[in-house]
Amino acid sequence: MSVASVKQRIDFHCHILPGVDDGAPSLEEALVMARLAVKDGTGTIVATPHALASRYNPSPNAVAEAFDRLSAALEENQIPLRLHRAAEVYFAPDLLARVEARPSLTVNGERKYLLTELPFVGYPTFVAEVCFDLLLHGIVPIIAHPERSQHLQQHPHLLYELVSQGVMAQVNAGSLLGYFGPEVQGAAMLFLRHRLIHVLGSDGHDSHRRPPLLGQAALAVAQVCGEEYAHNVAVFWPSKILAGNYIQVAEPEPIKHRGSTHSPNRGPGKADSPLWRRILFRRRTGAQPGA
Repeated sequence: MSVASVKQRIDFHCHILPGVDDGAPSLEEALVMARLAVKDGTGTIVATPHALASRYNPSPNAVAEAFDRLSAALEENQIPLRLHRAAEVYFAPDLLARVEARPSLTVNGERKYLLTELPFVGYPTFVAEVCFDLLLHGIVPIIAHPERSQHLQQHPHLLYELVSQGVMAQVNAGSLLGYFGPEVQGAAMLFLRHRLIHVLGSDGHDSHRRPPLLGQAALAVAQVCGEEYAHNVAVFWPSKILAGNYIQVAEPEPIKHRGSTHSPNRGPGKADSPLWRRILFRRRTGAQPGA
């Protein structure tokens, strides 16, 4: 079945919860967003309000209340959209301690997957170390929209190194379609070609400026990587994550060039999974191979 025709896509990054951050300002707007998503072919949205950010850090009670309000409203209005709870957590040196103190920041509160955002400008020296610590404690970091990081645009091999450790990455639909400019689009396409992207998200904030739409982006993924990979990114891998399963995704292809994502010297190579990564993966209870 074509990715363009499925009605079960999973939006893994969306600010649809009303009144908790810079996303939907009201329940009414959240319902408009939900209807747009369903019409576009999305069957599930992972609600990911900002967390631990300097500007937005809603309390767990506020997030839980907004989630319950929206869930009830979806049912009352007969909108066929499943809702899951997570957060877009700002990256920090003590991220592991913060997540252990607030497990609700992880996907469905299960302490297995964590959507985390790097700064757009700059690249903390502790990224690899913190990601490694999270992995050793059974929490898989999913880097939100790495293509929007200026540093990763200039040094794309760093994302390959993280993914080689077991980190995952989420790409924004708008990035693939050029809505954030050619630099972001170029990085997103490069990461796709090297199998560094694992889930797709709209990063939707409202119904007009940044709506929760995935359809055209899913087509773009299929054009670059084929229908099977597009299905994995838009449906299969995120569904396994939401089911609480550890998964083994496609082996990433090395990025040997260490300069800008616009450089012509960026051909794919072949990588072997490091021994310590294979041992770590086998220790994850319930690990299942991906398609």
